[in-house]
Amino acid sequence: MNINEKKMIDFNNKRHLKEKELERKIDYVKQNYPEIKKILNEINELGISACLGNLSSEKYKEKETKLNNQLREELIKKGFDENFLEVKYDCNKCKDTGYINGHMCDCLKEFLHFNVKPHPLLFRKGSFEEFNENLFTNESKKGEISPRENILKNKQQSLRFINEFNDSNNNIGLLMSGKVGSGKTFLAAATGKVLLKKGYSVVCLTAREFEDAIKNFSNPSLEEHKQNILNADLLILDDLGIETQSEYVNNEILKLIDYRITYNKKMIITTNLNLNEISDKYKSRIYSRIVSNFKYLHFISSDIRIRNKMRKK
Repeated sequence: MNINEKKMIDFNNKRHLKEKELERKIDYVKQNYPEIKKILNEINELGISACLGNLSSEKYKEKETKLNNQLREELIKKGFDENFLEVKYDCNKCKDTGYINGHMCDCLKEFLHFNVKPHPLLFRKGSFEEFNENLFTNESKKGEISPRENILKNKQQSLRFINEFNDSNNNIGLLMSGKVGSGKTFLAAATGKVLLKKGYSVVCLTAREFEDAIKNFSNPSLEEHKQNILNADLLILDDLGIETQSEYVNNEILKLIDYRITYNKKMIITTNLNLNEISDKYKSRIYSRIVSNFKYLHFISSDIRIRNKMRKK
């Protein structure tokens, strides 16, 4: 039994406990309040009659509404809240079932990943609301677009990635490539924040943190951390290229990308390397997976962090 299966049992138990509590309340009022018991029995008989096809849907709704109003009035007379005999769900959208029309409800997504701590990348200042295109110059080299046009184009691609996040026909992720301070990590974090607010699980880690993590993946106590990295709705792998270059690490990166492609788990990779440098530095299989499954976003701006500091001074 994996981590998520255990959590699903806990999630379902939460609903079952509430339903058991309702059964105890019903037994209590039936034993102590004959008037309420009579109405509850009539509601039950009405449901049986409807199931047998003895009532039209219009007639059923009419009688059900009348009986429920009588029940509420009687509960209030006896000093109870009018909703005393209703389950108080944590999520009214799915009634704590975890699913709406076959799709996982946000409440279940949050429950399954409640213990996934957002990486500092998602706490840092940076969101689409704070995006400032004026930090990027309109000047451009002959035959190239300007840094401002470039960052606006990449912003639109990031927003499109968010809007089409559930579309399995799209690329598995985004490869954001550019020099330090070009805005790639800003857009990656902003994208992660939006999806996190939408109820998706988002895990961020640098390539070096991933390298440290895989060294301990065989430790049973870290199984949950491993599953979070593998199965988060979105994985942001920051600064690909800073990790130790070895056969072992490259194989683990390949396995990670393959796993997430196989199970249609989205990724954002940021790197200071361009495509040629990725091809030179990594196995051809890693390069092939990336160019085949990721939308390539190249960032051409100079270091905006330095220019921003200069402006402040």
